[in-house]
Amino acid sequence: MVRELGAAHLMAARLEKPLESCEERLDRLVDDLRENDLNRSTRLKIHTYVEKYKTIMHLYRKVRVSQDDGFKKLYKGFYKVRRGEPWCKTYFSELDKLKRHPMTFRKILQELCLLDPKHRVESSFASKMLATRYPQKYPPIDQWVLKNLDERLPHTDNKKRKIEEISQWYTRVVKCYHEWLVTKKGKWLVDFFDRRICPNSRIPKVKKLDFILWQARSRGKGR
Repeated sequence: MVRELGAAHLMAARLEKPLESCEERLDRLVDDLRENDLNRSTRLKIHTYVEKYKTIMHLYRKVRVSQDDGFKKLYKGFYKVRRGEPWCKTYFSELDKLKRHPMTFRKILQELCLLDPKHRVESSFASKMLATRYPQKYPPIDQWVLKNLDERLPHTDNKKRKIEEISQWYTRVVKCYHEWLVTKKGKWLVDFFDRRICPNSRIPKVKKLDFILWQARSRGKGR
């Protein structure tokens, strides 16, 4: 799945609304899908990226990702990682380390911030790292997810406070996803994915929802 999250754009936003209505927004997504089915080209596009995602996840379990150029090329293309070589070296080293040493989202944010010469708080890339290590539990967060959940990240110039607030925000998102996926509409969406998009994909339910949220950016454009 091609993803790109501009740090300046994302971090400049304010958290204007609480996440209590996350479930309602996901309900509206299902209502929209029921009224406006995804067209064939969109379904094929998602199917293609599901296969790319499965290849990345297979390689992640098999190789030392910090030293495997094939994995890094796939991962960077999939998530549109546009950073210099020093940053990428750090990122993939941390992704490797996560296999052996479990870290929380907050801890990953802290590590990436400390190791980055610009001390950026990389919420999107931190979530993608965690989602790669624990795909059954954690979703990646990017601008399309934020848009379709009608959410904005906390903004503050205090790095420690920003990390804490974004960590709390992400915890609520994860909770929302898992609670919603067991509802009637959540089950409908998973079934819709399995029937209409990618039968026998064998990817986590959280990832199926993520793919739908990603492609929901195309509403009104060819649906």
